[in-house]
Amino acid sequence: TIGSVTTLAARPMSITHESEDYETRDIMICADVSGSMHDVDVEVFDYMREVVASLKGQRIGLTLFNGAPVMFSPLSNDYVAIDGILENLTKDIDDYVATVDGASFGSSKIGSSTIGCMNNFDKLEDEERSRALILITDNINNDKITLTQAAEYGMRYGVVLYNINAYSGDIAKLTSKLNMGDITSEEEYEMYKTGNVTGGNY
Repeated sequence: TIGSVTTLAARPMSITHESEDYETRDIMICADVSGSMHDVDVEVFDYMREVVASLKGQRIGLTLFNGAPVMFSPLSNDYVAIDGILENLTKDIDDYVATVDGASFGSSKIGSSTIGCMNNFDKLEDEERSRALILITDNINNDKITLTQAAEYGMRYGVVLYNINAYSGDIAKLTSKLNMGDITSEEEYEMYKTGNVTGGNY
């Protein structure tokens, strides 16, 4: 599994990898490319290249969304190809955003787009596979479907959420506050809650 916590100015604090059953694990990067996420996305995509380089057999895919999800890489263990897409994202993100926007109706559809990312797991009904969704968003939602509802949908299929948010403060203090139920913002707390309730992280 991959567990990460990130800030706007720093890379994720921790990553852990278990050593068995690699080939039964699927990882989908699901990234919000709405305007408010532009600068954060470039930094996180660059970091995701390091994550991909550390994988051993797991399949990984990439879906970007704004008003609708667009899959740019299906699940694959061709890490060279996936790294190439992530590298291009860090250099030409505006081209990818234009493609996503062209397929979108409205913007910042967080809940329904997260479900769309989950549906890009090609063996969703396979109970033997483990599934991790790395969700990159600020959760400023313009959708009738909430992130909580999306998480509930994913839990039917064992999808674990690892949520990465745009946050520019002290991540240790934020995590401590959230642990105590001191809500910094509803959006922040929902990302924290859905990560933990699915067995993942924030």
